[in-house]
Amino acid sequence: MKRVMDLFADEGLKFFGIDKKVKDSTSTEIIVLEAKNMLMDYTFLMEDDTFIHFEFQTTNRGIADLRRFRAYEALLSHQKGKPVSTYVVYSGDIKNPMNGYEEGINTYRVNAISMINMDGDKIYNELVEKIRNGESITNADIIALTFTPIMGSKLSKVDKILNVIKVVKDIDKDYRHDVESIIYAFANKFLEGKDLEMKPDSYSLAG
Repeated sequence: MKRVMDLFADEGLKFFGIDKKVKDSTSTEIIVLEAKNMLMDYTFLMEDDTFIHFEFQTTNRGIADLRRFRAYEALLSHQKGKPVSTYVVYSGDIKNPMNGYEEGINTYRVNAISMINMDGDKIYNELVEKIRNGESITNADIIALTFTPIMGSKLSKVDKILNVIKVVKDIDKDYRHDVESIIYAFANKFLEGKDLEMKPDSYSLAG
């Protein structure tokens, strides 16, 4: 069809009911240059000269997300000339996210971490017990406590958030404000309406 149009331009147009004269044929290629900033959530250069790439997801779009992560990996590896491993941390009660897919002859895999599958109650209770016993609290303890609002629990999200705010003011002055900021961000992300007005002692999730 394209060749017919090349040879018989005027006649071809008339065939389709177009009663105009052709001045010239023009290029059929439209070149579009697009500048796109591909923002990864977090990357670390490790001591073994490889990259660890983190993505934090509150939604689960399956293969669509994995294709995006695969593009990040490929571009980072190509530009830096180093291997990349991707870890995807799922919150938002996502229990069984995909950790890979096959396309053509290739298989792509990520390290999928579902926070709801972790036992937040156990972590919180163990930390409270350490405080009662006067034991020292490590940075690992503080990190685990910070993430308990998005872990599995018998409590509601608002109760988990309130528990962390109540405890953090007693465990570490250096990290207190950082942890509180993260917890308030969780509250704004996952709570709605009156839950955002709940107050643990003098602290208000409404800010």
